[in-house]
Amino acid sequence: MIKCAIFDLDGTLVNSMEYWSIVPSKFLENNGIKVEDKKSLSDMFLSMSLLESSKYFKETYKFSKSIEEIALEIDRVMEEYYLNNVTLKSGIKELLELLYSKGVKMAIATATDKFLVEEVVEKLGIKKYFDFIITSTEVGSSKKNPLIYQKCSEFFNAKETESIIFEDLPYGIISGNSVGFHTVGLYDEPSNHLQDKIKENAELYFLDLDKENITKIKDYFNL
Repeated sequence: MIKCAIFDLDGTLVNSMEYWSIVPSKFLENNGIKVEDKKSLSDMFLSMSLLESSKYFKETYKFSKSIEEIALEIDRVMEEYYLNNVTLKSGIKELLELLYSKGVKMAIATATDKFLVEEVVEKLGIKKYFDFIITSTEVGSSKKNPLIYQKCSEFFNAKETESIIFEDLPYGIISGNSVGFHTVGLYDEPSNHLQDKIKENAELYFLDLDKENITKIKDYFNL
């Protein structure tokens, strides 16, 4: 029986990964640093928590700013995109409504700082579906460690085997698998180059969340 569904935010619930992919180079350029290989920087950034990436920037580029100050600057760059550009991914509202109607408790586990998460779920009208939001900053590690997902299942008194992780990147899927979570991979165009790795590791994988695929999720997990 499924008791808990855990959603990533960026690229899974909302169309924001294209913005996160340009945030690290935008941040460095705002600080007078030219970025030659924006793609490699973006890929590395997306595998880290906000504090891990802030620490990397401080150590690599010898910033006098603190790690916390760097993280705040990155958040400010991203907030502009969240408030003006981010939209809900197609089919997500229908999936959330299905889970909600079946009594499945839902959480958001994300590397994005909580104030941005709260702003975007309120803006997009999906706040009512989520009883718990937790960030990598709060946990102290990236999604390469399954702890962030375990905190969600613990909050709902659910076992890993009673919980589903929905992700658009392979790191969380792989770590979730390692401790027994069910995993569903969802396609997101900005991470197209990682799709083979997602398909290889996810229990289920979908290019989109149309009505047919939502029914497949319903039937597969006996919802």
